[in-house]
Amino acid sequence: MVCGHSIGEYMAAHVAGVMGLEEALGLVVTRGRLMQELGGQGAMASVFCSEEEVVEKLGESRGRVWIAAENAAREVVISGEAMEVKAAVERLREKEWGPRFWRCRTRFTPG
Repeated sequence: MVCGHSIGEYMAAHVAGVMGLEEALGLVVTRGRLMQELGGQGAMASVFCSEEEVVEKLGESRGRVWIAAENAAREVVISGEAMEVKAAVERLREKEWGPRFWRCRTRFTPG
C-alpha cells in the first residue's frame, strides 16, 4: 500500500503505477500554477498540542480557522484567512504551544 498527503498524493499515485512520472510532475506543476493564481490572504500555522486543545483555544475564530491536518498526537496544522489564523496563533501562544507560521498565500482547507 502506498499513500501520500497533499502533493505527495501525486507521487504515491506514480509509485503505485496509476500514472507515469511525467504525468505526475505535470499535475504538480499545474497545481502550483493554479495555487499561485488563486492569490488570497490565506495562512497556515503548526501548533504543538492536541487537536482537542486547539479546538478549545480557537474561540471566536472557530468557523474561520480550521484544522487542516493532524500530523502527530501533538502536532496540528491550522488554516484559514490570514488575520484569523494570526489571532488564533496569538491565543495559542499564551499556552506556549509554539505555533509556527507557514509561508503560503492560500489556505488549504475546505472552508
